Amino acid sequence: MRDKLGLVETEAQDKDLIMETLTLLHEQGVDYTLFFRALSNLHRHGQAPVRDLFVDRSAADQWLERYELRLQKESRAHDEREHAMRQVNPKYILRNYLAQQVILEAQNGDYAPMKELLAVLAKPFDEQPEYEQYAAPPPDWGKHLNISCSS
Repeated sequence: MRDKLGLVETEAQDKDLIMETLTLLHEQGVDYTLFFRALSNLHRHGQAPVRDLFVDRSAADQWLERYELRLQKESRAHDEREHAMRQVNPKYILRNYLAQQVILEAQNGDYAPMKELLAVLAKPFDEQPEYEQYAAPPPDWGKHLNISCSS
């Protein structure tokens, strides 16, 4: 978790920060993957991509303030830290709705979407601008889609 937050130096309050982060993400219904990837670009793209993931922006602001204070105790430069964070916080993950979409296409004899998705997922940490749709938040219909292991 420390790597996901970009923390190398050990501080006494780190456990509290980690627990606060996880609690906040849960309470706000923030997508875990999108949050950590946005955090990996905090100083490149600013706070807006992180804040926009939250319903309660003031809660995000309070957390970001605490996080920024913690980062002041780190010895690495922002760009070095964020580069390391992008190596542990994937941009692309296999989401149930994506799997369902390619399964349906394959059942209709079209395997191209499956091949494309597999190619994207083979490089989950890389920026792949032509495949931004695979990094988007799940659509409303796909947020609670469950696929069993027998699917």
